[in-house]
Parts: sequence; C-alpha cells; structure tokens
Amino acid sequence: MRIGLFVRNFSGGGAEYVSVLLANGLVSQGHSVCFFVLESVGPNKCKLDSQIEIIELKSKRLMFCAFALRKAIKQSGIEKLISNMTHENIVSLVAIYGVKVGVIGVEHNNFLEEMRRRGLIIYQITKTLVKVLYPRLHSLVCVSEGVRSEFDRYFHGEFTNLRTIYNPIVWDGEKAPISWRNKFIVGAGRLTKQKNFKMLIQAYSILVKHYGYDGDLVILGEGSEKASLEYLASELGLQNRVFLLGYVANPYSYFLVADCFVLSSLWEGFGNVIVEALLAGCKVVSTDCKYGPSEILENGEYGSLVKKFNAEELAVAIQNELSLSRSKQALVSRGREFSTGVAVKKYIEVLGC
Repeated sequence: MRIGLFVRNFSGGGAEYVSVLLANGLVSQGHSVCFFVLESVGPNKCKLDSQIEIIELKSKRLMFCAFALRKAIKQSGIEKLISNMTHENIVSLVAIYGVKVGVIGVEHNNFLEEMRRRGLIIYQITKTLVKVLYPRLHSLVCVSEGVRSEFDRYFHGEFTNLRTIYNPIVWDGEKAPISWRNKFIVGAGRLTKQKNFKMLIQAYSILVKHYGYDGDLVILGEGSEKASLEYLASELGLQNRVFLLGYVANPYSYFLVADCFVLSSLWEGFGNVIVEALLAGCKVVSTDCKYGPSEILENGEYGSLVKKFNAEELAVAIQNELSLSRSKQALVSRGREFSTGVAVKKYIEVLGC
C-alpha cells in the first residue's frame, strides 16, 4: 500500500519522532511511504529510511497549506494518509475533500490543555472544526487510553472510530554511556511551560539543600524557556550544578548512567521519554499528569508517580526513588512492551493493509 504521513517538519518533538519511527516500520513491512511536510528540516530527518520520499509543501503556515497538500496528495498516489496533531488533522480533512484518500488522524496530546493554552477564540474554532470534520476520519488514533477517554468524554461519544495505539519507541542505545564529571539526575523535553522544568530545578534545589544530594541536574532539550531556567538556577545558587545541554540526538547515552530520570510535566499525551528511560534501565519519577505516565509506569509499579504538582513533593519522590532498589531488567522489559513492531502491527490493522 502507498501510505503518506503528514507533519509540519522533522523537529525534535515527540510527534515528529514517532512519525519517523512509524514510517520506517511501515517500510520494513514492504509498504511504500512518503512524508508531506511544510518544511523539510529538523533533527529527526536524518533518522528516516532512505526509501521514504519527502514531499515539501514549501509553506510557512499550516493554515494556508491545504491547497498545496491536496495537490501533493493527488500527485503522490497514496491510498491512506496518517496525519499527526489536531490542527494538522483538520487541514488534512479539508485537503482531501472529494479525493478518495482515507485519513487516519492521530491525537498526540491532552486535547483540552492544548486547546486552552491557545486562547478562547482558537479553542472554540478548533472545537467546532473537530465536531464537523472528524466524523470523516477513517480512524482516530489516540496515543494513550487517557487521551482517548478524555476525547470521547468531551465530545459526548460522538466519534465511533476511536482507537488507542501507544507510541512506537525504539532502543537507540548503541552509543557508549556519556562520561560525566559526577553522578546526575536527568530530565528531557522541550523547554516550555508544559514540561514544567522550573519545578524540576526547584525540586533539585530542595534535594541538594535538604537531602544532601551531591550530584548534578542535566536537562536535555531546546525551547523558549531556556534563559529563564538558567536564571532560576543562578538565583538558587546552582549555576554550576544545573546543565541545560540543548537538543541531544541520543538521550540514551545519558539515561544509561543517570541516577534517575524525572518528568515534571503539567500535561502529556503519552510520555515517550519515560519509555526511553525504562529501555535504558533508568529509574523514573514522574508527575501523575494527564495523560500517559501512569499507564506506562502501571500506576507506580515501574516508577514513582507524584500526585501533587509542587517542588517539595517532587523532591521527596526523587529522594525515595533514589533509595529504592529496582531491577534494571524489569524496567527494560517494561520499556520493550512499547516497541515499534507492536505499534506498526496495530497501525497496519487500522490502515487495512
């Protein structure tokens, strides 16, 4: 089958990463795959299988690319299109109007939180477009059971084509563990409000000053809050112990030797990085945010979940996790349950190929 995938670009985000893994997995099963992107840029581009065609729409704005996407879809000869994220799904459905191409939409995040943060007008417009257009989806895939349940509840069961498929995550730990000057705790993700690294730095400060932790804090990722996070670390007197390293292509090198991985997010859709940490046998502490972490960690079986979103509670959870003895093999085995092979098989069922 000829299959297309649609993302804005190949940035270092989770949706882009798992789209590339899914595309590679579909190619490995003998399918012809192409990517439609607004711009063919980003660190995940180099991870694409060489057999995958990239069709660049050369558009700066998602809202203006429907015509270009429609033209590219008709020329590509695809039978199904996998679209990622709410606004991309809406554009895809507009683009394929009158074209015999089935669209599988994928919701990667907590729908309500994502819409609320965009403001009331965008929220209302998006809600209306979803109600009008989403019934035309061939299928709607949600990346966690929490996302699916919320979507179903919010739209009062209007959609009968909902399906949960956990994100594909691949072990990419062939690189040697990083050589670091000291032991350390690690966090990873975009430096945005959603990821709540401010709380992680505050919790680390408590861990150092009240519990005597003598390791560093390493944060992997780029984003708009980098300067404010560096300022916070300096204000807390931790400028020589908190390291914001930017985007790292292979975080496993850090996860393999970290004392603990911490996810401090206010909300998620799944939590890819938790699975990556488990695959490295790294201990995990996560906020019990909506949605994903509790499903991955099986309600605390494979890591610590923090119910209250404050630095004190997070610091206590990290300290407790550091004192626990966990089987690395058990953590790795849990991580392997979210393999690319499992996800690709489920997507093939949805695609009908």
